[in-house]
Amino acid sequence: MKGRILLIVSLMLSYAISFASENHNSHTGLDEFNLSTKNATIQIDNSNDWVKFEKSTTKKAYRAYGKPISVSGYETVNPDNIEEISLRFIEENQDLLGVDKSNVVFSNSNYINGKWYVHLKQKINNLLVAFSGIELKINNKAQIFSYGVEYYDTKEIDLNPRISFDKAYLFETKLNPNEKFFMNSENSGELYAFPIYENGSYRLEAAYRAEYKIDNRDYSAYISSINGKTLFRKKLTHELKTDVEIYTNIKEESALSPVIRVPARHQTIRIKGKQYTTNKDGKLTLDLNSDEQITINFEGPWVKFENKVFTQGKIDTEIIAGENNIIEWDNNNSDIRERMVVHHLNKIRDYYKAFDTTKKAMDFQLELLFDDRDFGGPNAYSSGETIGFVGMDDKSARLSETPTVLYHEYGHSINKLLFQELGQREGMINGAANEGIADITAALMVDDPRVGYGAFTADPNRIIRNCKNNFKYPDDIIGESHHDGQIIAGAFWDLRELTDLETVRNLAHFSRYGLPDDEENDVCFSEWLIEVLVADDDDGDLTNGTPHSQQIITAFDNHNIGFDIMLRKGLNHNQKIDLLTNGNIITLFGDIIEESNFNKDSLELSLIYSFDNFKTKTEIPFSVENNQNNGFKFVVNSEKSFALMSYYFNIKNVTTGKLTEKIGTPEGKTTFRYEYGFVEKQREFLNKNEWEFKRQGIQQGAELEIAKPDEFDYSIIGLNVAQTSDSEDSDDISIVTGASATTQTFFNSVPFTNLQGYSPLYDIENYYYPVLKFKTWHSKQAFDPSADVDLFIYLSSDAGKTWKEAFKLDDNTNAQKNWNQQYIIIKDFVENTSQFKFAIRISPNSNFSVSSGFPTCFSEFQVDDISIIDPSSVSSVESELSNQYRVTTDKNTISIFSNSVSSTINKVNLFDINGRVLSSKSNPNNNETVVLRRNNLTTGVYFLEISNGKKSITKQILIN
Repeated sequence: MKGRILLIVSLMLSYAISFASENHNSHTGLDEFNLSTKNATIQIDNSNDWVKFEKSTTKKAYRAYGKPISVSGYETVNPDNIEEISLRFIEENQDLLGVDKSNVVFSNSNYINGKWYVHLKQKINNLLVAFSGIELKINNKAQIFSYGVEYYDTKEIDLNPRISFDKAYLFETKLNPNEKFFMNSENSGELYAFPIYENGSYRLEAAYRAEYKIDNRDYSAYISSINGKTLFRKKLTHELKTDVEIYTNIKEESALSPVIRVPARHQTIRIKGKQYTTNKDGKLTLDLNSDEQITINFEGPWVKFENKVFTQGKIDTEIIAGENNIIEWDNNNSDIRERMVVHHLNKIRDYYKAFDTTKKAMDFQLELLFDDRDFGGPNAYSSGETIGFVGMDDKSARLSETPTVLYHEYGHSINKLLFQELGQREGMINGAANEGIADITAALMVDDPRVGYGAFTADPNRIIRNCKNNFKYPDDIIGESHHDGQIIAGAFWDLRELTDLETVRNLAHFSRYGLPDDEENDVCFSEWLIEVLVADDDDGDLTNGTPHSQQIITAFDNHNIGFDIMLRKGLNHNQKIDLLTNGNIITLFGDIIEESNFNKDSLELSLIYSFDNFKTKTEIPFSVENNQNNGFKFVVNSEKSFALMSYYFNIKNVTTGKLTEKIGTPEGKTTFRYEYGFVEKQREFLNKNEWEFKRQGIQQGAELEIAKPDEFDYSIIGLNVAQTSDSEDSDDISIVTGASATTQTFFNSVPFTNLQGYSPLYDIENYYYPVLKFKTWHSKQAFDPSADVDLFIYLSSDAGKTWKEAFKLDDNTNAQKNWNQQYIIIKDFVENTSQFKFAIRISPNSNFSVSSGFPTCFSEFQVDDISIIDPSSVSSVESELSNQYRVTTDKNTISIFSNSVSSTINKVNLFDINGRVLSSKSNPNNNETVVLRRNNLTTGVYFLEISNGKKSITKQILIN
């Protein structure tokens, strides 16, 4: 498979473009290319009265707040000393920030609502480091009360260009030879130090930045100056994904509103070479000496309208000197769609400037375009400087007549242009946040959560998206930015209902000043939470709360993106070291990363356990006694001599009352199983000759087989699916899908159809409480959210004549790309017989399909470490045999003796207390004594299973 990587990449790029076109109504364009650190995790440090949210990749606090820190020599701050204060703070706190002062330069500062926002950049060898930034928030006492650091430590630096910009740009254009590139030369050619994350660390490479336009879409890219490779590409034009349906006439609030006569604000007219503009009341005063014939177009200081779809409206009229002239846009000289987009763009620009008078990001003549191209239906887009509408002839949805559609696109323009003005060259990067903030911009403009209300002709009540929703992170994340953005939009709308319109309008906008953004959704959403609190703060100290902190935290908590977002994978519980047993007493230790000391937050952990797989369950709540050194201790006193215990942990935020159930480890493990009082009776050694494998349906796709797992990693081509190495046992094989790569294309090594594997027979007739024990590993990525592939285990007590389903792999409780221990209590499904078998089945669901050889859900599965365990207590059969054997130990050996001629020794297995086989020895010559080497066994309890070929006993031994 590794030999076909070039073919694989080309196939995937082709599919990705096709898929975007089918599902997003997009025209042909370039794929975005981001070097995202998908393995980045979040760590929280509460030391020194500061809370620091750290990324594992940069090992820096991307956001931090705490007791304000003073800067030596400064007690007040003003425009003349803000740069000195910022650089002095950097100098005095290099270790805290994790930066080198010599590589930090001042970028800009802004004084907003009683606090200073300062932005600095990392600079090496006179080159700015792309995506770097140090954000400081400074109160009026010259104290820093919050900061964020995106800074790249590395000794691996190559900043000497090998090729020119022209040659590098030529490489970029040749990647897509069928497209026409139009370079923005003013914003292209500058050299940057570009951070590349490889093998757990960063390196810096000199790269050229380029901006260009393809088919009315703007892109930015960073291209290596070493080899011309594209390191980063971002589409700067954002589209609104909507259903294609027709719409009614647009009026002031929606397409369902009546037509009303309103002033034409910011309308430009030209007379005798001079330009005049109306005020918000649509009025202006002229000095004329004679009547003048003029032509009026849709144009003003903030909008330039161009209509490529139908004849553009205009007014030819005469201005009569000395009289009151009434001029009106109406159906006689224009189309209502033209009038509405121009009017509502001027309206939202006035709204925006009414509460943010400092920034110049939107102080320009934005282009409004009725685009004559058709990309599959009605749509709208924003490139920042242009807002366009396409599919105008399709009458199923009249997006240009729906104000919230234009407001949404204007929100995208603010996201890009304000972020750029504040120093983030690429604008807002996170797709979900970009769409969600654009949605809330539209909703707050009309004080209605429904974006696109009235846009669809067939159903006037149908909407595009609703900011009033119950979407939660991460359950409702599907990887599509418009959908995922509803989570943060929902948090802001909840805040609207908890506060008032003016408050949330200001918070939603001014939180942008902190540049909350990251490729990873959890990092990005938590940055937005902190920045909303910063924007709300009134005393330069977040630790004592803010005027609306309770409402803010509640609103974000409603969508699982409050401070508790970190708790979802904040559990520290390693079963191997955090679970101790002493007889029937089980002691479990758990710990959590306390994500917040905000307003005296406190957290409580509880344990929920069950001995019957949660048919019944018991909770051990938090108590002072089980709170130890910020960790939690739980003791389960079981009356059972053997059991399979299932358990998980819940966390409660005492401040907010929020309960988060089944918190997980950083790997995503949420539910744990533990066995005690069992020993391994039979182990499945995966002999290919003893297993039978079948498939049903099409012949394409993976086989289920016993093999060494393939090491091909689909992440190379952008898929979140990969096979792994074997589990922790000593061999290198498992039952696996798609290990054998035939002559089929690469994606045929994942399951396409029903696959079955049937085990050999096992004799469990004389077992007391047999359990099928095994490990599973899986990974999935669905392109259709409803498509899925499942793993089942079926049991049979009659050699496979009849079967009962006993197990289905649960994606919610079993962490992907990790080995998970599984148990099936056999007697819950079938009888203990000498004809026991089990079957492994891989089954796509009814929504799974294959199109042009490409599956709608990629998946991989492995099953390994299969055994049958039974309680270690001596059974009646064992009692009959127990006196027939004698065991002795010394410092080097364990010796098993036969006490009579009839008590033969056929085979001996040595187990540890966890049921793992440590040593095994057969006795084909029926010697009276069998000797096992101790092989450096540590002190502890072990179990010997002695078999005479027909029956077996288990003896407990103590190794000193």
